[in-house]
Amino acid sequence: MRPYLLSSLAGFFLLAAVIAVVEGVVRSAPVTAYLAERPADLVTEAGYNARLAALSRMEGERIVVLGDSVGLGQVMANYGLADWQDGELSRALAAERPGATISNLSANGLKAADYARTVEDVVALEVDAIVLVLSARAFSSDFDAYDEQHAHDWRREGFAAPLLQARGAADIVLTDFTGGPLPAVLTGVRARSQPVPETGTVDPVSALLFRQRLASAEFDPSEGFQARRLAEALQAAEAAGVALVLVYATENPDLRDQILPSALRERNFAAMLAFAEQAAPNAPFLGPDPDMSGEHYVDQMHPTPDGYRIMARRIAPVLEQELVAR
Repeated sequence: MRPYLLSSLAGFFLLAAVIAVVEGVVRSAPVTAYLAERPADLVTEAGYNARLAALSRMEGERIVVLGDSVGLGQVMANYGLADWQDGELSRALAAERPGATISNLSANGLKAADYARTVEDVVALEVDAIVLVLSARAFSSDFDAYDEQHAHDWRREGFAAPLLQARGAADIVLTDFTGGPLPAVLTGVRARSQPVPETGTVDPVSALLFRQRLASAEFDPSEGFQARRLAEALQAAEAAGVALVLVYATENPDLRDQILPSALRERNFAAMLAFAEQAAPNAPFLGPDPDMSGEHYVDQMHPTPDGYRIMARRIAPVLEQELVAR
């Protein structure tokens, strides 16, 4: 056999061996638990798929937390809370429910159709429960146009477990330690070069965009694409026997009137409640939390670690009741 052919074969088998070792590490119990439970902004398909694959390997009770930036909690980092992953909702809920695997599949900027995609994916994995944090922004009619329907284009398709998961695991690790893939890292570097904003304040530009999304929210599944997609997914989840708890993303009571007039805010909440009753009639819907005060927020919508602990203490007994009822 010619030398170059021998060297090529040797190189191939060496590469295969390295891949096998790396994939073995990724599938080991400690790394699987890390990938399933460590919160990260899932902006790449590889990272998302790796997290779901890890979640599928976890034994025992499995609970998914799902939402947009309020569900994720990463906004706390913008206000100087670098250890935000130790204070977000899934960690707070894990403290209330020891022994369960609680995986936060939230991501910044998710829309109702993105929630639907993830609900369908985790129902297919036969998880035990989904805690869905809902804000009116995700239902904006601005997101009905095809190009605006999803936060990331890859979220249009269903989950398929990848043969090799090291790439996705690397994305999650990179996100954990640097803030995200390269574009997100660069954005984070620029953000960290700016002064840390004071908690309890509202940036005028972000407030304007936020207000526009809230004002254009559409909760009627017969009218709005976002509401229709999520309603379909929640109905399928109930039919599959997955426990659901829907949670209203309570606004900062000290700042909410700066974001939206009370009449419009009340209209949105009433419409969201009607949506929940239609889309998931058997699921509890936790409305505005009376225990949340201005000191429990970093801005107009996003809680502090104490705020997330208040949310978790409220959710835990309701979740227990739904799981027992299954």
